[in-house]
Order: sequence, then C-alpha cells, then structure tokens
Amino acid sequence: MYEIVGVIFIIIVGAALHFTFELSGNNPIVGAFSAVNESVWEHLKLGYWALVMFSIPEYFFINKSVNNYFLAKLTGIIALELTVLIIFYGYFLFTRRSIFWINIASFVLGALACQYTVYRIYHLASVSNQIAIISLAGLLLIPILFGILTLYPPHYGIFKDKRDHVFGINKEK
Repeated sequence: MYEIVGVIFIIIVGAALHFTFELSGNNPIVGAFSAVNESVWEHLKLGYWALVMFSIPEYFFINKSVNNYFLAKLTGIIALELTVLIIFYGYFLFTRRSIFWINIASFVLGALACQYTVYRIYHLASVSNQIAIISLAGLLLIPILFGILTLYPPHYGIFKDKRDHVFGINKEK
C-alpha cells in the first residue's frame, strides 16, 4: 500500500519540484533540491528529493515492519534514475531531440521501478547492519553530489541545459 502511495507522491512532488527553483526567484537554497535548468542531471534531483520527502515520514510508520529499509530506498532511487537515463538516452540516440511526453513517461516508469524495487527489497531476508549503514551513507552522499555538481558542473552533455546550452545554477556557457 505504501508503495502505491509512494509512486503517486513521487510523480506529483517530482513534477512540482521541476518548477520550484524558478518560482522561488532562483533561490540557490531551493536550487539544491529543484531543477535549476533543463539538463538531464538536474532532472535526476526531482526523483531523489521526492523519494526522500516520502521516505522520512514513511520511516516512522513502517521501519519496524519491513526489512532493509535503507538498502531498499538506495536501490529504489538507483532504479528510478537508471530508468530515466536509459529511456532518455535510448530515444535521444535516435531522435537527437528531447521529447516532452517521453520524458514524463520515463519519470512515471522510474517512479514505478523505484517503488517496485523498494517493495521487493523490503521482503528479502535482513541484511547486516554494515550494509544498512553503507546504504544510509549512500543516500546521504547523493544530495552532496547533486549540490556540488549543480554548483560546479563538468562540461559534459548530461549537465548541459538542452534549451539554453548552459551548465549549472550559474548558467555557465
């Protein structure tokens, strides 16, 4: 049940986070968890932060009744991000352009892949405390990576705004 609610939450909140940076007047604090441009990289933040916003309150309701909470969440976000990346670069390879409805569909499929993965890992045998700690560390490392690479993006395609051809929050050319 929580997984279905999670899919809906991730889709709605992820979509909303697409617009929050611009609506905030380009506030850099909001940019830490919102897309600051139209690059593929910046859109990966939307799924991560939507999952985190869902997972924090969810933890208090279900942590004692499921196995591998942090491993499930880390693996789920990886499933979401890989789904989006594979679909985007899969079709972009042939079309050489971004197609809005496919991008939306990839995010929806990513949310489904995320929550399905989470559900499956919840029902596996419990992993060691070391794996749980490593998983939590991975979940905490991801926003650091997002922050650094939003401020100082390398000049590679995944970081390039497909609309304005700029990089990062500072709109570097």
